[in-house]
Amino acid sequence: SPKTGSMRAESRRALVVLVLLLNTCWVSALFTEGLVHRVAADSNSLIFLEKFCFSDSENLSGNGQIEFVAISVAPGQNLMFLSEDAWHKYYKTDTFTCPQIVAAASATPGVGDATKFDLPAGRTLRTFSIGKQPKPTYWYMALINCNGPVDMEYAVSFLNTADGWQEQFSYEMQGSLLLYTIFFGLCGGLTWLHFQAHLEAEEESDDFFEHTAQLPTVRAVHGALMGFTVANGCWVLHLALFAADGLGFPFLVLIGNLAHMFVQLTVLCLLLVIAQGWTVSSYHIMRRPQLMLAVGLFVGAHVILLFWDACCRDPATSFYYYDSFLGAVLMAIRIGIMVWFLIQAKEMYTTEDDAFKKRFFFGFSVGGGVWFLSLPVTVFVSSLLDPWSRYYVIACMRLTADFFTILCLVTLLWPAIAFRFFQVGRRYDILHQGGDDDI
Repeated sequence: SPKTGSMRAESRRALVVLVLLLNTCWVSALFTEGLVHRVAADSNSLIFLEKFCFSDSENLSGNGQIEFVAISVAPGQNLMFLSEDAWHKYYKTDTFTCPQIVAAASATPGVGDATKFDLPAGRTLRTFSIGKQPKPTYWYMALINCNGPVDMEYAVSFLNTADGWQEQFSYEMQGSLLLYTIFFGLCGGLTWLHFQAHLEAEEESDDFFEHTAQLPTVRAVHGALMGFTVANGCWVLHLALFAADGLGFPFLVLIGNLAHMFVQLTVLCLLLVIAQGWTVSSYHIMRRPQLMLAVGLFVGAHVILLFWDACCRDPATSFYYYDSFLGAVLMAIRIGIMVWFLIQAKEMYTTEDDAFKKRFFFGFSVGGGVWFLSLPVTVFVSSLLDPWSRYYVIACMRLTADFFTILCLVTLLWPAIAFRFFQVGRRYDILHQGGDDDI
């Protein structure tokens, strides 16, 4: 009878793909943007350039530092550094005119909520310290010209008050390198254990692994594990380099986000088809148009959100892409798909006669519902926190939810116990009698 292929060969190909993906991330990162930025606009209002959250410095040695280098083109430009309160007061407001905003700023660094520098033609270098502050505070860098357009090339470096290797990080990013490193290690270890378990089982029983009905499900879990490992690996590499030079390789963040989107899509598909009873009670995928619609909406919303975040999101007014209208749309789509998932799981629970499988579908629906709700709940909880805490909370809870969901799928498909939940051990030719099996 036809064979689905050797598990050992599949494992080797998967590892080769993983190495190639990491190598591609490294090579592609060499083409990332450099230090110098260009800004040009015909406006007499504040033009946002950068923002950085300085730590609570009362219990740390030293002050925060900003170093700015500019080549000014248009005359009459003013560089301004504003605290969070001053930024919300002056940015995109009709209450204050351009001369009033400039006049309100101090020419002495560290005095008041806003500091201004006149930018003469030619090269300009400015360095100043952020004084001690009772809580983490965002400082915004902006450009303004009351007499004409703004036009400038610049480079800026922020150093936080944190001691050691975290000084390059804005406060909300501190601890993220350790977080992603932990999950990179967990994902890498789980990937190796999963591959090793299936390789050992293949050696013991060729029929079980070359003709098993749930093999596509196992491959999907392999893909999710590798994607999660690649995503965390890209984020770790970027942040490690960022800790060294304040730049990192931003292209790696995009690769990591795409890999994580692949993980989310894989988990979504597995949850939806298993909720229909695929490889548990039957070998047929039902409601394909609805399934394709759900997957299309999920992928489309993520792609649009990533594109909007890279090209259109205003970082001056938002802290991450979920606190936006498109982020709310994604949450609504996710909740809608969850409702359909629960309806399917309930149908299988109702129609299933086997008491053991009834308990399986009940537990599976609860676990899947938790995964679907994890992101909306995380975003809601983070909205109640201080802005400088939101990024880390979202990253931690999102990674935890995805990892434990994949861990549960790995456990269900573990060679020693998979037969308890899934229909395994049937021959390939028997499975395909009738021609309507979706293996």
